[in-house]
Amino acid sequence: MIALATLPWTLAHGIEFAVMYAFLVPGILAWVFVGRQWFIATKNQVAKRHDKKPVTEARRPVTEVYQLHHPQRWLVLLLRTAMVLPYAGAVSLLATVALTDLLPLIKNDTLVLALLAGSLVWGIVASWLLAQTSLLRPVAALAVVGLLSALYLFG
Repeated sequence: MIALATLPWTLAHGIEFAVMYAFLVPGILAWVFVGRQWFIATKNQVAKRHDKKPVTEARRPVTEVYQLHHPQRWLVLLLRTAMVLPYAGAVSLLATVALTDLLPLIKNDTLVLALLAGSLVWGIVASWLLAQTSLLRPVAALAVVGLLSALYLFG
């Protein structure tokens, strides 16, 4: 839908704004879905307080999923957070800057495109990291991508 919407955006505002809209819409939609889940969870808590049937769409609380009273789970959560925030962010920004540098655009356009696409790629990589049960394969793949991107940019 977003790819189809870029054509009317291009005709209305130009290609620069159409690309910017195409990269910003997934982030806005993600916040809409986060708000929807928050609303469902809040509705479920209210239903539990009033002894009504809970809403079936709500997910289990984080404490049930990770059993946070175990110290080993805290270590796993801290390791995943360290992988998602600085490591995945740095690799995704390196990769998008390297890929946009290959495009036949002027430097300013490539940097803006890299910043817009970098956050989207970071979100995709973060969800991939958080969905894996073992971090070995994703971390190794990100290390290879980061190394290749760094060699292209700085080598």
